[in-house]
Amino acid sequence: MLPDSPKFRIEGFNQLMWHQRQATKSPRDLDHIQKATELAIRNETPARCFVAAQGEQLLVGALISNIGVGIQTGGYYLWINDIHIMESHRNMGIGTKLLQFVTNWARENDCLYMAASRDTDNLASQQLFANAGWQQNEMTWMDTRLVT
Repeated sequence: MLPDSPKFRIEGFNQLMWHQRQATKSPRDLDHIQKATELAIRNETPARCFVAAQGEQLLVGALISNIGVGIQTGGYYLWINDIHIMESHRNMGIGTKLLQFVTNWARENDCLYMAASRDTDNLASQQLFANAGWQQNEMTWMDTRLVT
């Protein structure tokens, strides 16, 4: 998990998330991502950040999630907000290992359920979650901006 990691990992995490956002339909600038990371790594938040590293300094994957409580689950669940693997390190099993690690972590921390969403055209994400045995259903994402 990210909070106990050195500063270079936080900067690397921010860079990974910046690359991930650039590849989506909702790019964000680095300042936006840094602010979100600072909030996410606070101990009092429900956010949990995980990383995959090659060696001591190269971050090659990152996942940010939130713990919630739901009526449907009858307890805690883990919502995966974002997962990103560097393009140069894809198809090497890193995403699979990261997802397995997070799944085990969620079980050990009393989560009963995990959920995520993805863009319909994100075939890499579709394959990752399908290979992990996740159900993939059609859904409509709804949101609203509270602050402009």
